[in-house]
Amino acid sequence: MSDNVISKHKFVEFLYSISGIDGNILEQIEIPIHYSHEAGNDMFPNIEDALNGCARRSCSGVDGV
Repeated sequence: MSDNVISKHKFVEFLYSISGIDGNILEQIEIPIHYSHEAGNDMFPNIEDALNGCARRSCSGVDGV
């Protein structure tokens, strides 16, 4: 698997925003969150599932996590 694809034990850094149905931003994080992907810490199981296999910088617009 490519070094640029999120997979098990890769170090991941992400920013996020949460928007309402009307598109208004309800919450936005501008300081990156860091974690080791699928390292067994279960901090973000839904986010890990949604990001698994995403290419670097291409996972914008992940919905419903």
